[in-house]
Amino acid sequence: MGVKLARPNQQVICLVGVVYNNHAYGGPHSRVIANVPGGRMVQTGQFVHDYLGRPDMNMAAVAKGFGVEGEVVETPGQLREALARARKATVEGKPYLIDAQVARKGVAWADKPWVPPIQVAALRQKKV
Repeated sequence: MGVKLARPNQQVICLVGVVYNNHAYGGPHSRVIANVPGGRMVQTGQFVHDYLGRPDMNMAAVAKGFGVEGEVVETPGQLREALARARKATVEGKPYLIDAQVARKGVAWADKPWVPPIQVAALRQKKV
């Protein structure tokens, strides 16, 4: 905001509106690895708390629910095109969100992450 206030007639791009989406909470995941490197989750590769890919989270759809246009991008070419649309929207004074799909990299990431087999519906005794 400060840069835009200082330069109101120039295009300002803030990458806060781009969601670098690796389908995980990277902070908790990294803290587990850093604080308990020999812990059970690291040993088994079963990280209970951080996977957001099943069901997949579509941040652009969430933004749309708040009246903000956006899109999901998976390739550099798509990102380039999305940035052009985002620029057009911001020139018109509207926000725009880009959900940029990025790779999961680092210790304990997997192509098919483990998801705990918890199904609340199967556990309930009454249909309420």
